[in-house]
Parts: sequence; structure tokens; C-alpha cells
Amino acid sequence: MSRDVQLGWNCPHLVLEERIALSGDRRELVTLNPVANDGIVALIANNEVEIPRDGLYAYAKLVSFQAGPYTLIENENDLSIVTSTENFSLTLPAATFLTADEVALAINRASPSKKTLASSERGRLTITDLSSIGPRSIVQVFGGSLPKLNLNQQSGAQGRMVYPPWQLYSPPVTFPNGNYTIDPATAENSILLIQSELAEPSLSASKRLALEKQLKKLQDYVKQYKELLGLTPTRYPRFVQPVSGNPMLSVSYVTSQNRCIRCRGSGVENDYRFTTTASLATNTQPSRPAGSVYMVKNEDLLYQAALKIVLTTRGSNPFHPAYGSTVLSRIGSKAVTATAAAINQDVRRALRTLQDTQTSQARYQPVTARERLYAVQSVEVTPDQYDPTVYYVAVTVQNASTAPISLNIVYATSGVFSRSGKLTLGNQAFGGSAWP
Repeated sequence: MSRDVQLGWNCPHLVLEERIALSGDRRELVTLNPVANDGIVALIANNEVEIPRDGLYAYAKLVSFQAGPYTLIENENDLSIVTSTENFSLTLPAATFLTADEVALAINRASPSKKTLASSERGRLTITDLSSIGPRSIVQVFGGSLPKLNLNQQSGAQGRMVYPPWQLYSPPVTFPNGNYTIDPATAENSILLIQSELAEPSLSASKRLALEKQLKKLQDYVKQYKELLGLTPTRYPRFVQPVSGNPMLSVSYVTSQNRCIRCRGSGVENDYRFTTTASLATNTQPSRPAGSVYMVKNEDLLYQAALKIVLTTRGSNPFHPAYGSTVLSRIGSKAVTATAAAINQDVRRALRTLQDTQTSQARYQPVTARERLYAVQSVEVTPDQYDPTVYYVAVTVQNASTAPISLNIVYATSGVFSRSGKLTLGNQAFGGSAWP
């Protein structure tokens, strides 16, 4: 039994960490492609932190000016702490060489609600207000121990907004006859409602005229919108206020199929994918460690092998110049009858080459009946009724097995759009493809 790397996958149209510079007003992150799914958008700052939609905020944190150890004496070891929800006092131990960890432990024990967190950062005492976040979070300290703890130069701290909230923004579209801010989807719904009203036979003439004018205006708007921006409305993240500093920002989002650069509109992404978990050996599958490349076999292998040889340009592989077909060279041809016949011959010639290759392979390696191309039952080439440069090709092949078939993969190439095939017992149908 032979295997091959699985190449075709249903494309998620997911753009990962596209690095984008802030616009001139330091608010907009204009992505290369429109954001199609409002629920799958992530903003990453400096390759390490995700910015939530309601913004990213920091707790109030007070840090001592110098690192310990600290020396405290009687009558100068009192400390009072005020936060957004707490106000408490404590007496620190009078001792020499107190570490920041020892002082932090005493503060944490004295905190009534445990929402004031003291810790040691590189030997320096830090006090954080965990009860609030952002500007509402505060830490203030008082007492005779401040000079000894090196807190007298800064006796207070306040939380802050690190990154402001953001939302998806659709810019208004300016047309020669005016500026519209209505959502195209809302306009299309309004068109359907008006058309249903116009279908009423009892509608008065004046009302019908008013609705027809409104319908014409909405239809013109939707038409111009699609002509200017394509089928997908432009949407991108925008902060509610300018971003401070110079962060390195990136956006992960899902775009529409017709604008996807991973599958180039075909809906199928050709790439290697790897397992994330290990699997144990079974009767039909060997053990597979995590990080293994996904493989195909049996009918899936035949399906992929047939499509690969048909959709590969003949002569593009210098080591196997006879591999492939000349189908893609027919792109743009308008002589419908001659081109359809040529595509039919190209497909059959490529599949005969695949049969010959499997015959040679079987001399040195087992080729199972389920993966072996037995016969080409039919090749149907149908031109599109509206576009003479588009052809739909449906190919049905039969393998050497009579077992029921279950396909689990997809495959396509740039400029070719896969269509689902018809599966029958013992036959391998690798459905249609359209060549524009």
C-alpha cells in the first residue's frame, strides 16, 4: 500500500497576525482584505499580548525606588495602605536586613480582602491593587517606614489604559451622486420588502410610484457599492481614541473566500498540515507521533492523484516531463466545441499516464485495489451558459475495488474551482472542476 502527503484542505480563509501600521490619526488598522467574520478578530500588540475589544488596562502598581534588604527600627516601622477598595494599617517587624519578600508577606497577611498584592520584583518591593483595573485602580502608602522602604520618592500609583477599546469600522462610501452610510445588507433587505409590497395588486398608483422610486434608489446604491468595493464590504479594526506610543500591532481575522490569499478564491488550500497530538497504532493505521504530516491512502489517494495529474501543467516538473496535462493552457479559449473536445482529450490522456505510472509502481511497491485507477468511465465537459470561457468538467473513474467509497479530502489549484462529485459503489467520482 502506498501513501502520499495530503495536500488539499478546506480553506478557513484565516489571516494570521497580519502586521499593520496605524493610520495617520493613530486609530485605524486598515487590513489588506475586509474582515468577514465579526466574531473571529484578534489584535496582538508587540507579538505578546492580545488587546480585548473593551481595551487593555493595567493595575496600579507601586514599586520601591531601590531594592532591599531594608532596615526598620521601632517607631518608624508603621505602614498604611490605601487602594480603590481597602484602607488598612500594619506594623512591620523592627529588624535589619529585611528582604522584600518578608515585607511583602507581612502586607499580604494584613490585607483584609486579599485584593492588595505585595511581592518582590528583582529585590524591590511592589504593591498592586487587584480590586480594580485601569484609572480606577490606585495605591497610596503612608507611615514612618516609607523612607526605609525607599517609597518616599513615590508614595502613590494609579492604573492606566494601555490600549483603548476598538471595534470594527465600515467607512462610508462616497458616490458621485452623494454620500451613503446605510449598510448594504440592510439596503438589500429593504429591497426585498419593497418588492413584496409592489406585488400587492391593491396598491394605489401614488404609493406604487413612491415605492418604485425608493426601490430604484436602493438598487443603484447597492450596485455602485459592489462595483466600488467588490462583493465584500470593507471592514477593519479602529480604536475609539488614538493609541499612544509606537506598538507593533498585528491583526488575525477571517476574510471572505473571494478575497482570500490562501486559497485565491478556490475554497481549497493546498499545503502541508501536521498533527498536534500523538495516536496509537491500530489494525489499519500505524502509530503516529505529534508533529507528523497528514497522509492519504486508498480512495483519497486515488482522488488526489487523479486531480494532481490533471491540474499539473505538463512539462512543469523537469524530472518528470511527461507528468501532467495541458488542460490549464485552454484557459481563455472561446471556441466552445473545439475547446471542450480538447479538454476531454487532455483529461483522458493524463489519466492514462496515471494508470501507466501505477502499473510501473506495482512492480516495486504494493498498490491496493482501492487506490488503483481501473477505468475512466466518463469525462463530461460543459461550457457555462453565461461565460464561454468557463468549463465544467465532471470525471468519473472506477478503481479496482468494489468496496463502498468515502472521500475525506478536497483538492484544487489556482484558477480552478472544485465542485462536489457523485459517489457510487465501486466507482470513484472526482466531480467537477471549473476552468475560467
